[in-house]
Amino acid sequence: MASEIKDLIGKFEGGKYAFSEFLGLSETDESLRELRGQTVPFEFYGGYEDAERTILRIGNEDSLGYDAKYPISYIKVSPKNKKFSDALTHRDFLGSLMNLGINRNTIGDIILKDNVGYVICLEHMAAYIMENLTRVKHTTVVCEKIPELPDITEKEPEELFLLVPSFRADAIISKAWNLSRSTTSELFSLGKVFLDGRQLLSPGQTLRENSVLSVRGFGRLTVGEETGLSKKGKIKLKVYVK
Repeated sequence: MASEIKDLIGKFEGGKYAFSEFLGLSETDESLRELRGQTVPFEFYGGYEDAERTILRIGNEDSLGYDAKYPISYIKVSPKNKKFSDALTHRDFLGSLMNLGINRNTIGDIILKDNVGYVICLEHMAAYIMENLTRVKHTTVVCEKIPELPDITEKEPEELFLLVPSFRADAIISKAWNLSRSTTSELFSLGKVFLDGRQLLSPGQTLRENSVLSVRGFGRLTVGEETGLSKKGKIKLKVYVK
């Protein structure tokens, strides 16, 4: 990411807003490391609050004297005949998009609601997707460009009470999603765990109240308060899972 960040900063120093393509969590983490110590104004946004895949924007109204919107479009992808459609998954939508030869970094999050997919993409890709995405899995679909996402992204966190031996990240993940030790360990080795937006490679990292863990493929949790100890000495921990 070093050269990409350098190019974006150069564009900003030339008096223009600079936008990256969509970044995954690990790329966002890497970008933050590269931006550390820089004096440029920046922020990340993916089309809605708490988006996992985001665009880095360098520049703001104070520094450049004008505002610029993120180059994001929203596409609603609906089965043409709901009665005969497959039960579609995130993987189905993503696979169909990749089969069109689309670069993954031009696509943000894909949100599913009632078997309808809402695809967030770079603005210049919208027309191509709408013209060429006609099937998802075995289902014929219809694409419609919409001005904004419907109110489907806000998900109330589920309050859970866990019994954990410690505040280690792996112990909390294992209990929250009912995963085996080996599966939990693999998530760390594959780089799928993020703590407060930064990639976490150490399963033994101690978490604190209000720490936010994101586990790709499973969800996100916020560590709540310790509510006591069990008879066997395990910690009773409140967490909030999305």
